[in-house]
Amino acid sequence: MFSESYPQSPTEIKKPLETRTKRLAVVCKASLKPIFSEIKVFGYQNLDKLPKDRPIIFATTHLSNTDVTIAASELATKYNIKIVQASTHDYPMQSPSGYISKIVGGNENFISIRTKKVDGKEKGFFRPEDYEPMVEHLRGGPILMAAYYNSDKKYVDDVLQSGVVLPEKGGVGAIWLAQKSKAIIVPTAIDINKKLAVVNFGEALDLEKIDEIDLFKNDLEKTRMISEKLREQSDLLMSSLAKMLPVEKRGRWNN
Repeated sequence: MFSESYPQSPTEIKKPLETRTKRLAVVCKASLKPIFSEIKVFGYQNLDKLPKDRPIIFATTHLSNTDVTIAASELATKYNIKIVQASTHDYPMQSPSGYISKIVGGNENFISIRTKKVDGKEKGFFRPEDYEPMVEHLRGGPILMAAYYNSDKKYVDDVLQSGVVLPEKGGVGAIWLAQKSKAIIVPTAIDINKKLAVVNFGEALDLEKIDEIDLFKNDLEKTRMISEKLREQSDLLMSSLAKMLPVEKRGRWNN
């Protein structure tokens, strides 16, 4: 069961970086050096404004295979974050590169959510129970996760970024986690232009509470209502991400 308590005091937020987090920052930065000549970061003023008594979720774009790594390379120097990753990364035969990245970066820095290979493509499956470890971690440090799952192979080309756009639908994982933990969400957009990566931390989203969310999957009528609310709030997150991207990468979120 999810806990309704969510204390995260200023002491816990500002506590010294753990050894595991320092290792994650070093590994992320080292892995990005051969790919990018420069990483620019904007929006630190939005991080300075974050409340000190609330859990924090950083929800990123996934236009490239390195979006989350780029965000982690900056955030792991400031917060004791944990990264949400695909469960296939737990197995060397299913995702060799993901498995190696997890081992090098430190198993303790990752929390897995269920994914499967279907017709050669990796697909995510929403399971509320996957988010329980994240709620526990949020009591002592932020969570970093993609705002949606991207199975489009075009996004792997980190340098050229040819034709990549935000998908038609965002994910609901970050929204669900925020609802269960009473966390705020920081939209984090990554834009890549050849050898330059740009990170934008947006203004935090403090989402309206969804009533009776614990009835999800236990009451058909309530499940429909909750699903609609999750989708509405996911759209809000996607729109926030789009505002920080070039027009050509916004997809349908160009309003």
